[in-house]
Formats: sequence, structure tokens, C-alpha cells
Amino acid sequence: MSVEEILKLARPGSIAARTSQASGAGKSKPAKPRKAKGKKGVVLFSGGLDSVGLAILAKRQGYDLTPVFMSHRANVGNVTKKELTAARELAKRATGNTMVVFKPKAKRLADWYGPAVQYTTRLPVPAKRKNWRNRIFLDVLKDAGLADGIVLVGVFGGGERAAQAGRASDVSKKGLSAYLKKIGGKGTVLTAEDFGTRDKEAVLRAVGNRKRTRELLTATESCLMYFAKPCGNCWSCVDRAEAFQAAGWEDKTGYRPKSTAGRLAKG
Repeated sequence: MSVEEILKLARPGSIAARTSQASGAGKSKPAKPRKAKGKKGVVLFSGGLDSVGLAILAKRQGYDLTPVFMSHRANVGNVTKKELTAARELAKRATGNTMVVFKPKAKRLADWYGPAVQYTTRLPVPAKRKNWRNRIFLDVLKDAGLADGIVLVGVFGGGERAAQAGRASDVSKKGLSAYLKKIGGKGTVLTAEDFGTRDKEAVLRAVGNRKRTRELLTATESCLMYFAKPCGNCWSCVDRAEAFQAAGWEDKTGYRPKSTAGRLAKG
């Protein structure tokens, strides 16, 4: 399947002409499932628990998803290679579709990026704008003509930690929806709350501890701060370990053994 054919899954009508070249640029009551049979969209797909779980839940509700991976790191190397190659397989299994990769223009394109690659000048995300990462991803989608349908983002809302870090608008449905409208996108942002999940534990419980979903969710990545092993002490790692423990799932993540998450996984 060509890149153009993959991207057509994102919304009705052909968008090949606009995407064939580099772009210029908690435990709350579950929400009532919405009927969405036949609706097409994109899901920002990192290969983490949030994006994989959201993709599974959305597909169950009838969404036809094109997984989109944003290669946002300034220093591309083993970390990007590891998470991208893992995400590609998970994306195919979770959505049934081929993952599209957006990345900065480069003189040479490594084979591990795969066949469906689009260039954008908006990546990598500068360190000083990391709190704008998801909004920058929406900019990329808008440039590519992919912001007029459903846009699924694996975020849980702007809690206290996000507010303290200056990321509240970047991790909430309200903030992302407002930004999409601001940049002229006509699509609809859906987040974890639209599928009755307010945290990672809720995602695990919602997808269900069946063999197939268990294999997918336990194969997801956490942080890769230490390349071969997740650090085990960052928010991402600790939240992940606590979620697996609370949901009663075995956590097979290879955290550093003496880390907070490593001890939780053993317990």
C-alpha cells in the first residue's frame, strides 16, 4: 500500500496531492460509548500504553484509524529506532493499518523508518517548546491535510502535575480542541476521556485482560531514557507500573531493577 493510499484512510476524499510532498511547515464513571462505525481518523501513535490502548478502544467503536508516528527528537539515534520499530508492529496489530511516520528532512533515510514517511519542517520539537509537543503535532497534521477528521490523542487531561509543568493545554481535550480550531483544523479531537478512561489503570481495565490485548499492552514502551532500559523513576514509568499493579496485570517492562517502578513490578 502506498503512502497516499494509507493517508486516504484519515478522512473522506483524496488527500494525496497535499501529502505526497514534504509539508512546509482516574477512576470515574465510564463514558457512554459513542457509535462511530465507518468514521475515519488518525491516532497519534507513540507505541506507549496510552496510544495503543486508545487505538484498541477506538477500533472497537468502529473507527478506522491511521496511526501516525511523530519523529520529534532532535538527536535521532537508537532511542528513536527502538521506539519506532516497536510502534510500527503494535500499530499494525492494534489498528490493522500501516503506520505513517512524519520526520524532519534528512539527506539519507534509514531503512528502519519504513515505507510510509512524510517530511515536515516543524520537527524536531525544540527543547524550549516541549510543553507544546502535541500542539505542534496538530500543526503537522494540519499541514498534511489530516486535521479535518477525527484526531485521537492519548492524553488524560490537564491535572495538577501537568499544570505545574506548564503542559495543561497540551494534554487536555479542551486545550487541544481549542488549538486545532485556532489553526483552522475542522476535525474533532478525541482523547482518553471520550472512551471512559481517565488514567492508565482505566485503560488496562477497559481493554480487558484477554490474551491478545494483554500481549499488545505489555509489549508497549515506557520511557527509553537509559536506551536499553526504561529509567523506572520518571512519571511515565511510575504511572505505568502503578497502573499494571492496580489492574492486576503482570508488568513485564524492563525497568532498572532498583528504580521505583522496578520495585513495583516485582511486588
